[in-house]
Amino acid sequence: MSKATKLVKDPILFFKDSRYKLPYTVILFPMVVVAFYLYLFSVEKYRSSATYLVKDNASKANIGFDLGIFGTSVSSQKQDASILEAYLASDETLDWLDQEFGLKDAYHSGKTDLLHRLTPFSTREDFLALYRKNLSIVHDDLAGLITLSFMDSNPEKAREVVSSLLRYGEVFLNRLNRESAEKRIAFLGQQLKKNRETLDGAIKKLKEFQDAHSIVDPKTEMELQHAIIANIEGTLVEKRAELNQLRSYLKDDTIDIVKLSDGIKEMEKSLSATRAKLSGKEKERLNDLMFQYENLKADVSFATQVYKETLVQFEVGKMEALQQSKVLEVITKPDLPEEYVWPDKPKTLMTLAFLLVLFYKIGQLMIAVVMDHRD
Repeated sequence: MSKATKLVKDPILFFKDSRYKLPYTVILFPMVVVAFYLYLFSVEKYRSSATYLVKDNASKANIGFDLGIFGTSVSSQKQDASILEAYLASDETLDWLDQEFGLKDAYHSGKTDLLHRLTPFSTREDFLALYRKNLSIVHDDLAGLITLSFMDSNPEKAREVVSSLLRYGEVFLNRLNRESAEKRIAFLGQQLKKNRETLDGAIKKLKEFQDAHSIVDPKTEMELQHAIIANIEGTLVEKRAELNQLRSYLKDDTIDIVKLSDGIKEMEKSLSATRAKLSGKEKERLNDLMFQYENLKADVSFATQVYKETLVQFEVGKMEALQQSKVLEVITKPDLPEEYVWPDKPKTLMTLAFLLVLFYKIGQLMIAVVMDHRD
C-alpha cells in the first residue's frame, strides 16, 4: 500500500506507524528553512541611540509658583517631551529624512529585509509604519530623560539619522518658542493698547469733571471751606460775647448794638451759605463733588496701575522672545553600533523549536486520545 493510499484510508494509523513518524519533518524541516533564511537572506539591523532632555527655562524661573500648583513644572516638561515625540514620528519628519537619506528607496531595495520590504503597491501609510517600526523613543519619567533610537542596515547611517532627528527636534522646539512668544507678545500688545485706552478714558472723564465744575480738587476746596466756617464761627462767638456785654449797659436801639447785631446776622447768613455749599440742599454740594472726584481719581489710579503692570509684562515678554524658553539638551550623543540587534537569530530559532516541539507533542497527545477511544 502506498503512503498516499494509507494516509487517505487511515490517517491515524499513518501517523502512528513508526515508519512514517514525522518529528524530523515537522520540527527539523521548518528549523532548517528558518535558519537558512536568517543566516543567508535576512538583513541585519543596527541600532544607534542618543539621550536628550527637554528643558523648560520658563518653568524653572517660576518653580516656586509651579510647585504650588501640584507640580505643573514636571507636567509641562512631560507634555513638551510628548509633543516632540509626536513630531519626530510624524509625516513631516519622515519627509525630511527621506530627502536627506533616501529612506523610501532603501525600504524598497535589498537594504531592507525581504519580509518587511516595501513593494510597488505599498502606500504612504506602509512607509510611515515601517519608519516608526525602526524608530524608538523611550521615556524615563523619574529622571525626565528620553532615549531616541533608530535601526538601519548601515550602522553609520543609523547614527546619522539619530543626529538628524535631534537636529530636527531642536528646530521644531525653536519654532514652537518663536510662535509662542509671538502669540504672547501679540496678546500683551492688545492688552497694553486696551489698558492705555482705559487710562486715557479715565483721565478724560476726570478732566471733564474738573472743567464742568471749575474746580481742580474738591477735597482742597472742602478743606478751605471748613477753615472759613471755623473762622466765621470763631468770630461769631467773639461778636456775640461783645453784643451781650454791650446790652448789659446799653439799649437795643443804640447805634453800636444795632450795627453789631446786623454784622452778626450777616456772618450767620454767610455761615449758613457756606455750610449749604458743603452739605446743604445745593445741587453742587462739595461733599457730593468730592465723592465723584474721588471715584474718578480712583479710576485713574487703578487704570494707571494696570497699565504699568501690563507694560512691564510686555517688556518682559519681548525679552523672553529673544531667549529660548524650551531647549533640547543632548545628554549622550548618537553612538556607532558594532553589533546588530535584529534579528535575534539564536532566540528566534530556540523559540521556533520550542513551539514546534510543543505543537508536535500536542498532536501526538490528540492522536493517542483518539486511538484510545477507537479501541
